[in-house]
Amino acid sequence: MMIESSTMGRAHIVAIPVGMKNRSSRRTTRSLSTEKWILCMIVSLSACRLSAVHATRSFSSSLIHTKTSFLPRQHVTAQTPSTITHHHPLHSQTSSVSKTTRRQVWTDIRGGDVDPIDDDEDDDEERYSRQVYALGSRAHSLIRSSTILLDGPPASGLLWECAKNMALSGVGHMILLKDDTNHEMPDESTNHQDTTRETRIVPQKAYHNEALDDLGNAYKNAARAETESSENTNHGKKTTDEEVSDLELLREYITRLNPSVQVSTMTRAEFLELGERQLLEAETNPVFLCVDRPQSIQILLNDACRKIHGRAQISDDEVEAPSMVPFVSVETAGVYSRAFCDFGPSFVVADEDGETPKSTLVQQLESTEEEGILLVRCVEGERHDVSRGDQIVFQGGGTQQSGCEGSECQIVKVHTPTRFTIKRMGESSDDSSVDAFMEEMNANAKTFTRVKVPRKVSFIPLSQAFTKDPSQSEGSDLFAASDLDKSFDLTRRCAVMASFASLDAFTAKYGRMPNSKSGNRDSKRFSRLLLKEKERFSDNSSTCKENELDTEWNQFASKFSRCCAAKLAPVQALIGAIGSQEVLKAASSLYNPIRQFLLFDSDELLLHKQNTESDVDDSEQFDSAPGLCYILGRDIAEKFRSQRLFVVGSGAIGCELLKNLAAMGAGTGGANGAIILTDMDTIEKSNLSRQLLFRDSDVGRFKAEAAREGTHRFNPKMKIEAHASKVGDDTGGQGPFTDTFWSDGFDVILNALDNIEARLYMDSQCVAQRKGLIDAGTLGPKGNMQVVVPHKSESYGSSSDPPEPAIPVCTLKNFPYEISHTIQWARDIFDGLFNRRPTQANDNSKLLSELDPIQFAKDLVHKLGDTAAIDAAIEMNEELSMENELITSSKVSGDLFLERLRKLSLEWAAALADKLFRVSVEELLEQHPVDSVDEDGEHFWSGTRSPPKALRYKSPEALDSSEDVVHQSLVNSHILEFVKTVARLRAETFLAESILSESE
Repeated sequence: MMIESSTMGRAHIVAIPVGMKNRSSRRTTRSLSTEKWILCMIVSLSACRLSAVHATRSFSSSLIHTKTSFLPRQHVTAQTPSTITHHHPLHSQTSSVSKTTRRQVWTDIRGGDVDPIDDDEDDDEERYSRQVYALGSRAHSLIRSSTILLDGPPASGLLWECAKNMALSGVGHMILLKDDTNHEMPDESTNHQDTTRETRIVPQKAYHNEALDDLGNAYKNAARAETESSENTNHGKKTTDEEVSDLELLREYITRLNPSVQVSTMTRAEFLELGERQLLEAETNPVFLCVDRPQSIQILLNDACRKIHGRAQISDDEVEAPSMVPFVSVETAGVYSRAFCDFGPSFVVADEDGETPKSTLVQQLESTEEEGILLVRCVEGERHDVSRGDQIVFQGGGTQQSGCEGSECQIVKVHTPTRFTIKRMGESSDDSSVDAFMEEMNANAKTFTRVKVPRKVSFIPLSQAFTKDPSQSEGSDLFAASDLDKSFDLTRRCAVMASFASLDAFTAKYGRMPNSKSGNRDSKRFSRLLLKEKERFSDNSSTCKENELDTEWNQFASKFSRCCAAKLAPVQALIGAIGSQEVLKAASSLYNPIRQFLLFDSDELLLHKQNTESDVDDSEQFDSAPGLCYILGRDIAEKFRSQRLFVVGSGAIGCELLKNLAAMGAGTGGANGAIILTDMDTIEKSNLSRQLLFRDSDVGRFKAEAAREGTHRFNPKMKIEAHASKVGDDTGGQGPFTDTFWSDGFDVILNALDNIEARLYMDSQCVAQRKGLIDAGTLGPKGNMQVVVPHKSESYGSSSDPPEPAIPVCTLKNFPYEISHTIQWARDIFDGLFNRRPTQANDNSKLLSELDPIQFAKDLVHKLGDTAAIDAAIEMNEELSMENELITSSKVSGDLFLERLRKLSLEWAAALADKLFRVSVEELLEQHPVDSVDEDGEHFWSGTRSPPKALRYKSPEALDSSEDVVHQSLVNSHILEFVKTVARLRAETFLAESILSESE
């Protein structure tokens, strides 16, 4: 009988995410060739795109996300909301309904024979497990009960991108607004900006050129392919030539992405009537997202949202009157993009950063010369996480107040990472009360923790924001930084804002977007409109002279007008992620929102490109990614299509990369153009909330195979080589990734990996073969991206994150003072007892039977050393002795074997409990008594060291009246649970398979 090594498969272990380097990507130099540099920029923009529940790129402190909930996890349960909101265009109500009724409602909304909504709570929990971990149960529940109203051109790739993000995030209900004005809407923005302007008609359809929206066309291809495939396979229906509206196609696509999301439609006129009738109930948690609409329409819809009551906001001590419906708008024009947020005059952010406040050990409080001010010193080696103005609370032992009630204080000043001054909140500041508080805290306080306080944030409407001069302080405060260079160029900021306003004016005047096919005529028209907008801004926007400033604006107008008619898929994906992210912030009150504009562009792509009439003709005839061809020219687009791109991983990031590459026509050109994809993982239910290429029916399949099929739905012309093979040193050059492949098989690598080891291997291959590398990673809602260009930038492995602080062995064994220490101690004990020791016995049992015992002992000492060899011999003797005794029992009868196994396992577990929780503690206290001092004369048990207490099992009858019966009963229950669990694990190491019941 061999001893079976137990694994940790039975334990519910919280996986510690690894594989992401928390460092920002470095901007590469532009000295490489024009074509290579532009191609790198295109692909790097693709890599920038992360899931909507992940951070996109660290634009500013308001966009940096973390992974914990404001409310304690143990007090909140993630679950599917018990109510369902069914919206009729002019009616909204919330009611609790049965599962059968919900399915009927779902059928009514979808309009026909459709699959019923999946309302199983266990399924919901499994699907969103990663999101709950990243955002917390409280935020997830709010998102699941939210109602998102979307208004945008139905063919807009940005609209589809946002809708996809919302569906994957699991919002409760999405309402798609239909344009019911024959694509024309009176411009009511004149009252808000310039009363001298004439009222104009904005042709909204002309504001979006469907033919040059590569991402929108790719999404529609995917939706049609999936719908037709489902009809032919599942319903036996044949596809027809009947035209399906883009809005209905989008609606169908959303339901296939996530069947639990309700989707309905409403006309814009009906929505605008809600402003007066106020029919949106507070419980629906609505948020409005406006996509790719003219500036004048954005103002109209934003004003309507200000008139409609949204959900109630909870402040520090009261529930305020219902606020407006939070409003988010996003739009792109070529390589330029803009986002705007208006969450009302008093939006409450429940948790600004999502981080769990750390508990910091306090050494002592000291008085200062300032009245009512105390100095706090942290224990040596402990760094606090507080800032000026934060609130903290002191705590006694564990997580209890323990004599620290009413200890709320405010940070006055931070002096060092270990020292700061405080003042009590709401208490008298006379010397006697402050001294009494200081003495009380020094006697009872062990730690302090930062208190999360909801913060009220004020927003102004879009109509008012447009009247602010971006170059002045009042307007500058409305812009969040997206680039350390461009975001602080005031002239550029004014020019971008004026360009979007001029685009609205141009479309209204000429009924179309500026077109490079007109030569310079449209560019000059646009420049005149832009210079007219420039007059609204002060001369302080630049230090240039007037003629120099006009030249600068004319150059900017030329670049903007030459690309604004088309859409660039990576820019759409990026701004779509940001817009969706802001919607989730509005719905959950989690994280700081953008205040209020965010501008992003990649106009470096245009430095070497001037569109000509022939380029425009080429884009019209370009069968793949005409928008990309329009913006960058046919030569660059063809070169990009002909690249061999190696995508490593097809998880959350990998799926987004593949979708963006499909929209840009990668792998569709020339004889060599192709995508090489590898991923050895299989699809799990939890993947479906982040990975758009997979469906419920794909669970259990290899990701690479399913991702290839999903990508082909976006672009069936792509050549994709899918593998389920590992990349790494341990492959021995076997499989598809041979030395020849690394030298000649690809042009650029796009990493979508989840571990550091694989990233470093890919980086080493790129360095050796002089290949480009683009790496992206996420950790909860955080993300980063790095572009590596051979000979132009540092490699991925050239720098590394600071190592995680190691926990000293002595701290783990004798002086733990954080929960993480006890967890690591338990993991080490588990691995040693139920993995290392059985493996060690198995590996040496054969040698022990073949070799002379003396020779075996000599070999063991030579291999391990004296001390380690003695420990190993004792462990193996214990394991093999028990095995021999069990073998002897098994020869008598099976029942005797099981009886003996139970007895020996229980005795072993009881002895282990006594050793760990009594004997070791008594030995430690004998070596260092409670009143002992160290070599410096300081109390040994001080700072991070607290004297332990020996625990032993005592029967209730053996307790005397002086002992704490309640405490001992708790100790008894913990020891019994420990012995029962350890005995079962011990028994199972001697069984080929488990034959013990839970009761046994």
